[in-house]
Order: sequence, then C-alpha cells, then structure tokens
Amino acid sequence: MTSCSASELLPGSATCLTLTTQNDAFATSSTLTPATTSTSLMSFAQDAVSTQGATTAAFERVDSVRGHSDTWFRNSLQAIAIYACDTMLSVSDKQRCVARDDPSAVLNGTLCLRVGGDGNCFDQGLCERAANCYWPPPNVNRTPYYTEANLRAASAWVTTAYPKSFVPYAIPGVFLASLVLLVTVVFLILRCGCDRCYGTRPHRHGYTRAERLRPILVYGFFAIGVVLCAVFAFTQNQIITKGVNGAFSAVDMSLTNLQTMTRNVDKPLAHVSSTLNTTVAEIQQQLNPSSTRAWMNDNMTTLWTLRAHLQFSLANLGPYPIGCSLGSSDVCVTCPPALCDTFPAAFNATVAAFNQSHTSMQAVVNTMYSSLQLSQTTIQAALDGADTYLASVQTKAATTQASVHTAYSAFTTISIAQVAALMAAFGLGVAVCALGLVGIVAGHCSRKSCLVRVLNGAWVWGATICIGGFALSAAILIFAMLGNDVCHYVSVLRDNSTSVWPGQASEILHACFHNTSLLSALGIQGELAFSCPLEQELQASHALPLTALVTAVTNLSQTLHAANASAWVAASPAELVTQAAVYTPQLTLDNLPRPWEADGHASLQASGQSACYFESTTNAPRCYMSKSCNSAACYATYVAAYDTYLAEAQIRTALDQLDTDFGGGSGSHTAGWNASIPSIAEFATAYVGNLTQLQTSVLAPLQKGVVGVLLGAIDTTTCSMDCAWLDASYDLLYDSVCSNIVGALLTIALCLFLMCFFLLPVIASAIVLEKRLRGLRKEERPKRLVQTAVPPSTQV
Repeated sequence: MTSCSASELLPGSATCLTLTTQNDAFATSSTLTPATTSTSLMSFAQDAVSTQGATTAAFERVDSVRGHSDTWFRNSLQAIAIYACDTMLSVSDKQRCVARDDPSAVLNGTLCLRVGGDGNCFDQGLCERAANCYWPPPNVNRTPYYTEANLRAASAWVTTAYPKSFVPYAIPGVFLASLVLLVTVVFLILRCGCDRCYGTRPHRHGYTRAERLRPILVYGFFAIGVVLCAVFAFTQNQIITKGVNGAFSAVDMSLTNLQTMTRNVDKPLAHVSSTLNTTVAEIQQQLNPSSTRAWMNDNMTTLWTLRAHLQFSLANLGPYPIGCSLGSSDVCVTCPPALCDTFPAAFNATVAAFNQSHTSMQAVVNTMYSSLQLSQTTIQAALDGADTYLASVQTKAATTQASVHTAYSAFTTISIAQVAALMAAFGLGVAVCALGLVGIVAGHCSRKSCLVRVLNGAWVWGATICIGGFALSAAILIFAMLGNDVCHYVSVLRDNSTSVWPGQASEILHACFHNTSLLSALGIQGELAFSCPLEQELQASHALPLTALVTAVTNLSQTLHAANASAWVAASPAELVTQAAVYTPQLTLDNLPRPWEADGHASLQASGQSACYFESTTNAPRCYMSKSCNSAACYATYVAAYDTYLAEAQIRTALDQLDTDFGGGSGSHTAGWNASIPSIAEFATAYVGNLTQLQTSVLAPLQKGVVGVLLGAIDTTTCSMDCAWLDASYDLLYDSVCSNIVGALLTIALCLFLMCFFLLPVIASAIVLEKRLRGLRKEERPKRLVQTAVPPSTQV
C-alpha cells in the first residue's frame, strides 16, 4: 500500500512513478510529419522562441482590429457549440427516454436506472438516455443543456450575425475589385467602342524622350514592388506548411496521448471494478463490520461506565472516620492527593488512550462498512459509467485520429498544388510585369515592332489579376481573422471550458488544464473518496500502542493495590494509645475499641454505664470514656487514639473494595458495582486483547490482501490520470495555428493586396506606353515639324 496524500498522488511524484511503471508511455512526437521536418516539441519550441516577439506584436494588432473581449468570444463559442450539437443530433437523439434494449439506455445492473423528478423515464416504463451534448448525465429533475430559445439564438448567431462580423474586413478588397472591374469595363467601352479616352492611335506629332521615359520609370518602379511582394509571399508558404504540419502533429499527438491515457486509466479502473465484489465479501466474512462495531461500542461504553463508577467512589472516599466534621478538634482525615487527585488523572489519561485506540479502530471499521459494504452498488454503477465513458472516448479518439491521418495524407498530396496555387496569383502578377517589359523593350527598339501591342494584353491581364487579387486578399484576410477567432476560442477552452459547455468532456478538459481531480470529472470522485482516508486509518490503526495500554492499566492496579491507610493519618494508633495509656494504664491497641476491658469489665453492660447501652457500636466507646475519665486529657487522648484507629479500619475497608474493583480478587466490591465484571483491569485487558486480535488477525491481513490491492488500484488510477502532455500539445497547436498559419495568412493577404495595388500604376503605365512607344519620336523629326508640334500637355 502507498502513502495517501495530495502531493504524493500527483502524476510525476515518486509514489506515482512507482505505481505507473507498467503504464504505456506518452508520445512526444507525431508520426505524420515527414522525416525532413522535425515535429518534436523541443525543436518547435526553439523555433517559436525566435519569432515570439513578432508574433506577439502581430496578434496585438489583430486583436485591436478585431476589437472583441473575452466575454464576446466565450459567448460566440457557446453559441457555436449549441449549433454544432444540434446539427450533429437527430430528433430521436434529443428524446430523453429510450427503451431498455436501446444502446444509449442507462442501466443499473439489468434494470433501468431510476432518477426522481418530473418527467423521469422510469415512471414511463423506459430508461434514461445516456449523456450527450444535449442531455446531461441522469439526475433528479434532469433538464437539457440548452433550450429551444437558446438554439434559435445560436442559429441566428452562427448563420447570420457571426458571418456579418467579418464583412468589414472584406470591404476594402471587394470595393477595390469592383472599382477596378467597373473602370476597366468603362475604359474598354469608351476607348475600343467609342474611340474615346484619347483613342487608340498615337498622337500625330509624336512624343518626346521624357514623355516616353516617365511611364517606363513608373512601370519599372512598381513592377519591382510586385516582384518583392511575390518573393515575400513565397517565404510565407513555407511558414504555412510548417504551421499546418505542426497543427496536424499537435492534434495527432493529442489523440494518441488521449488514447494512451484512457488505456492507462482503464486498466486499474477495471481492476477496481473486478475486485470490488471480492473485497466486500472478504470484509464481510473476516471483519463482519456491523458485529464488530457493536462489540467495540459496547466495550468502550462499559469502560466509560467503569471509569465513572471509579471516579464516584474516589470522590466519596472520606472523610474518616465516617461522620466526622472537617475543621473540628476531633480526628477527621481526607483522601491524600496521591490517591484522589493523581490516580484519577492517570486513569482518565489511560481511558482517553483507550478511546483514541477505539476511535482509530472504529474509523477503519466504519469506513469499510459505510463506504464499501453499504455503497457497493453505488460504487459499481459509477465505475461502470466511467468505464463506458472512457471506452467511448477511446473509440472517438481512434476514429478522429484516422480522419486526421486521412486529412493529412490529402494535404500531403495536394501540398505541391497548394504551393502552385499560392504562387499562381503572385506569378501572374510578375508575368504581367514581364510581359509588359517585353512590349516596352520592343517598342523602345522600334516603334513599328508588333510586340508593342503586347502591352495591351499586359494591362488587360493585369486588370483581371487586380480584380481577382483584391477579392482573394479579402477572402484570405477573412480566413486570417477567423483563425484569430479560433485562437481565442482555444484560449477560452483552456481557461474555463466549463463556462462554455457544462458537459463531462469539458469537465475533463478543465481538470487536465488546471490540475484538478479527473476522478471528479469522470463522476467517481465521491464513490472512491474512501480510498485515501481508509489508507490513513489502516496505517494509524496498525501503529496503535495497544501493549502500552495493558502496561498502563497494570501499573495503575499496582499503584492502587499498594495504597494503605497509614498514608492518611499523621500519627499511628499505636503511638496515640501510648499517650492515652498515661491516663488509662491498662489501655492497649487490642482493647482500644473496648475501653471497659481496660477497667476490668467483661462488657459494656457489666460496666454499669447504662447511658451508653443504646449508642452505636462506633460511638459507645466514646460514651463510656466520657463517663469513666476523670480528666479532659484522659478523654481527649483516648478519642484521638480511638478515632485514628477507627479511621484506619474504615479506610482499609474502602481501599480493599477499590482494589477489588480495579484489580480484582476475592474481596467485596464497592456499592453499585456491576457483578458481571470481575474488575476494571481484567475488563480493560480483555478489551485490549480483542483490539489486538482485530488489529493483527483481521485488519492487517485485509490491509495486505484484498483491501490493499483495491486501494492500490485506486491509487494507480489516480496516478494514471496524467494530462501533462496536453499542455505541450496545446502550445504546439496554438503556435502552429495562431503564430504560423494566421500570421502567414495575414502577411499573404497584405502582400496580395499590395501587389494588386502596385499593379494599378503598372496598368496605367502600360496603357500610356502602348501608344507612346508606337508614336513618332520628336527628336528624330525635322526642326520645322517640331516647332509646329502640339504642346505636350495635350498629348496622351
């Protein structure tokens, strides 16, 4: 058995490492990532550190643009969860009651589980449906997680309101795309159809070198900007690929480790379930808790009664001789502190030690009785429910992981196409610039070259790319913002998943992230709560000093047996008789209670002192001496000797009775003694013997046997609930999606937008150059023609 405490049963502790040596190891990397790319958590963390500053700054800007609070994201995620749940469930899945043979029926053994409250299924002859995203686990007054009003609100949010929140980010790109489309169409109609916009023919007077060079410079400058955007966007493709690989790896590792954890938990949990019945049967057979509790309580109650009786006897011990008055001049002695103060205190401490041992032993018996024997059915039902849930989690994780592998295979297959698709948009932009450059070079070499017409194709092609590029940049920006929202949703789930959805899955997720009890999330915390107290109680009972109790009782018995009357009086009766004999010469210790014999009388009646005939036996000697003494000193010395003698005799009788009460013997007991009990010492010794028998012959074998095995399995279950892997997977997923994918999408959207923006002056320059490069060159014309040329301000 292990030591049970909050720190010693934490995953990773020395105790847990010992208990979980047979558990499957958790994965630290994914098998999905190609061999050329490391997906270990350490290498990814090293890469993330280098970009942490830029990532943080980018997200701060995105969050400031998005402008929503954590509450907004939490409410949004809750609405999405409600909508997704309702979408996944059929109408029948939302019915509370099902037939007993339905796979989703909750059974208690072979019968339907019965819960109270309105609308319960048992009263309808049906079974409660197992928990799903709509129905919580069966309980009293069971109600769904959400109402129809919640569903209507969630549907409105997911289908209308939430998509509208992305509209502002699409406006710039869509507006510019529409504007370029409109301008292009109008320009083509006016120039090609109506010969407007300065027509398609060059000006008849030609163009100067500067008029040709300026649009060439503009064209070249913005063409360089287009190329730079394309080059920078190409580097982002690698980041996206890395982010996607990291995201797939994180999900794959999470699902692998989830299955590993459920297997590790399921093994000891199944052991707990399989040994529960055997353990309870063994406890009933070996311990018989109800009977054991009964005799333990009876014995301890009797011991308390004996203690009270002894205390009463000691409290009423004296003063002696009986009937004397304290404070008078006559002899009147009280119980010495050693007997009436120290002894009761020592005895009370011993009885308290008995009670402590009794309480410690009874705690073990009570726990085994109430938390195991009486709760066996409840515990078994909870274990069955947890086992069913773990099996469903493992099945869903395996199914999901297979889907992830399929999706990753598809991603790997199309990754080349993804690169080509991403580069196509930017490649087309660069191709427009290159095509226009061909026309410019040809036109610069010869104005009659037919390649000059290529500029018309270049600017039309460029306009088409601008239209599609602006629209595509808007779409990519929306995806980036959606990815940013997903990052916030993941953070909400990490911080407080139960605030989004109160189901068992969210409780497990919350427990994993916040290091709280997974037993509670599985619904078996209360049923297995006896484990830790029972371990501690068994250890405490095993360490009880029962032998010391017998020793203490024996010492007290010897102390009481050694008590004598001489300790009560200041002077012995023999000494006081010697003083009294001065006045009554024939007085001795033997005839002290019969003073008339000292005067030669055979009896009181023979003395003739008729006034003393009717006095009590103890008072008659005093009466006689009051008549026969000739002086006060004679009477006073006799009374002192006689009262001391009488007190000793009475004390001796009382001590013998107390000694018989405590230590036993053939003497008489004190008044009111229970005749069925020989003595306190014998009863206490027998009780210690019973406790020792219980400790060594019952509890110790149970502790080393079936109970120890059961408690060890419970501790192993607790230690196996290790979610340390989830933090690493979360960090990898968060960095892959939020830092790499979202950041790269934002960069690509910006690059595509800028490229299209740079293409606008390239298009305008191509339109201008297509005419000017075909026109006459003023520096080649005769001087007289130059003088009659139209001013440049009127030429296009």
